[in-house]
Amino acid sequence: MTSHDVGAILPVHARFPDLLLTSLLLVSPVQAEEKIGDKVIKFDARDPEMNAAIMKAREALPGFWQKFAQPGPGENEFYLKVMIVEDGGSEHFWCGAIRGNAAAATCIIANKPMFVTSVKFGERVTVNPDNISDWKYNLNGKIKGGETIRVMIGRMPEEERAKYRELLVGGVEGYQK
Repeated sequence: MTSHDVGAILPVHARFPDLLLTSLLLVSPVQAEEKIGDKVIKFDARDPEMNAAIMKAREALPGFWQKFAQPGPGENEFYLKVMIVEDGGSEHFWCGAIRGNAAAATCIIANKPMFVTSVKFGERVTVNPDNISDWKYNLNGKIKGGETIRVMIGRMPEEERAKYRELLVGGVEGYQK
């Protein structure tokens, strides 16, 4: 990893330390977990709200790639959430320092694996476009995108949700069970 690559992922650690660590972990065919900081929130892999968030993020990917190719003022720190599959399961990782485009891209794993052993934090991986489950970028200091983050935050108790709501463009409305 070059110093340029490290610099591309470290600024988000400083601004959004808990949210950067967010990863969707498929630990069995019927259960998933979303981790924020030290908190782990479990999701059924068939969870309709989480699956709808993933579909919403995937449908908006063309717009993400347009912004990535030509960022406007205040648009930076682009990330993809990528599913890494190996025997026995899969794990979703936020990945930064993206290179490429919608057809062919690589990015750097930006959170520590909890179950998958085929990748490690800081490793550059090739992105399978079919395995992108979410995306986000910084828009004037707030997170644009991050549909899976919104589901998780929407399920937190109100006092916890409030501290994250301000970090997200559009808040978590519509994701509150």
